[in-house]
Amino acid sequence: MSAFPPQAERLQAELFPADFGSPNSSSASGSVSAGASNTSPRVVSGWPDVGPLRDAQFDWMRVAFSPVGGLLHSEECQRRLRQQTDQPVSRLARAIVARSVLSLSWEGDTWIPAFQFGEDGLTVRPCCAKIFEELEPIFDDWELAWWFAIPNAWLGGDAPVNRLDDTELLLQAARADRFIARG
Repeated sequence: MSAFPPQAERLQAELFPADFGSPNSSSASGSVSAGASNTSPRVVSGWPDVGPLRDAQFDWMRVAFSPVGGLLHSEECQRRLRQQTDQPVSRLARAIVARSVLSLSWEGDTWIPAFQFGEDGLTVRPCCAKIFEELEPIFDDWELAWWFAIPNAWLGGDAPVNRLDDTELLLQAARADRFIARG
C-alpha cells in the first residue's frame, strides 16, 4: 500500500526517475555550501526554482498535505490570525522570517503547510518545531516541506507528514537525514 493518496502516484515517476534516486539519497546530485550559520553546512540540491519539476513538487506536496489541512495561502493564515491579533501580517511575517513557521513561495504567492499547526490552527505543533530546528540549518523551506511530503526510508516508506503523531520516530528520521545530508 502506498504512503500517498492515489492522486500523487502519477507524480512519483516524474519526481523519482529510476536513475535519479530520492532527494534524500546519496545518489541525488547536490553540493554543500555555507548556510545561515557558519558552523552548519547547507544542502544545495541543484533542483531548479522554477519549471516543470518545481511545479510537480508543489502538486505532490499539495496532495500529500491535503489530508492534514493542505496548503494555506498566506491570506488565509492572516485571516485566521486576525482572531488573535490586530496585526496578523506582522505576526505572520515575523514567524516566516524567524523560520518558526514553514512557508513556500510558488508562482509569486506564499503558501503555508497546515500540517504544522496544532488543534487551534495557529500554533506550531511541538513535533514540527523540533523537526524544523533539526533540519533548518541544512534545508531551505522548500526542501523542508519536501522532506515532510516524500516517502522516508527511516519511517518504513511513510511520508513524515503521515507520522506526525510519532515525534520521537520523526526526530530520529530527521537526525539521520541531517547526518546524511551533511556528509
